[in-house]
Amino acid sequence: MTSSNQSKAAAVILSADLALKQAGLAHEGIITDAAKLLLSTASDHQISVESAYAMLCEEYERLEAQQKQRKIKAVEAYDSHIAQHQEELNQIRLDIESIKADAAALQKGLQRKKEIYGQQEKRLRAENFTEQQIQAVLDMGEALDEQKTLEEIKQKNEAEIQLNKRLDAIYEEARTVKETVLYTQ
Repeated sequence: MTSSNQSKAAAVILSADLALKQAGLAHEGIITDAAKLLLSTASDHQISVESAYAMLCEEYERLEAQQKQRKIKAVEAYDSHIAQHQEELNQIRLDIESIKADAAALQKGLQRKKEIYGQQEKRLRAENFTEQQIQAVLDMGEALDEQKTLEEIKQKNEAEIQLNKRLDAIYEEARTVKETVLYTQ
């Protein structure tokens, strides 16, 4: 939400609270801003306070209808923004799933290699092989390059983070579009 939209949203929320407090004061017989508005409107239009009340109610109903339309347009703007980026969103989600699967496979493969190496080493020790012989036998098999695999997993995780940031950015852009429509008056 932009700073301007944040201020407008905060003002709307806080004004609702103030209106409730004014209503409480009015019930206590205190002349509030709403009462002053009624008196001013009646005086400006040279009508009764009751007629000013009816006039202001009509104005508020009109504003309420406008806001309902604005909300509909804001949701439509949000949906439109998402629709414009739907192909990208779908691709990002597919890429994230693929990256997660790749990282999980790398992790599982590394774990499997460690288990195999551990079992082979244990068997060779049981057969009284020397450290040098054990290492020579282990080197004949598939290399256990744990650092390389961990680096690949790290790269996959970083790529996933970047994709998630882009996903979040698209939705944040859509929210900003929606709020701009909603709070531009």
